[in-house]
Amino acid sequence: YDQHSGRIITKNETYPPYLLSNAWIESNLRIRPADIRLFRVPSNEMSPTLEIGDTVLIDISQPTPAPPGIFLFFDGESVSIRRLESIRSGKKRYVRIMPDNSAYTPAECTPDDLLVIGRAVWVSHAI
Repeated sequence: YDQHSGRIITKNETYPPYLLSNAWIESNLRIRPADIRLFRVPSNEMSPTLEIGDTVLIDISQPTPAPPGIFLFFDGESVSIRRLESIRSGKKRYVRIMPDNSAYTPAECTPDDLLVIGRAVWVSHAI
């Protein structure tokens, strides 16, 4: 993730284009087409909800994990997609990071430890 430009740096791979009309995005997802980013799921940590190779539409206008949901984030080392929940306990705030796959363990961190890129709003996968 390039913090200066706010862009996700990806491998030099070519994928077929996703053609979604602006009208469909606005009426069905209720978000601005300019706020959409695509992310291809690289691991099985969110299985069975998201599988390796699934393409997820991310709404970058929603970078706060409240209410809880599935979010794309940068943790200082890599870009990941997990369930995030913002927790407040007295004056302390932290973020709970939860994989859907029970083979992986949940984690917690401070909000400053994560750069939340956006909320997952739609997924495409093979059946």
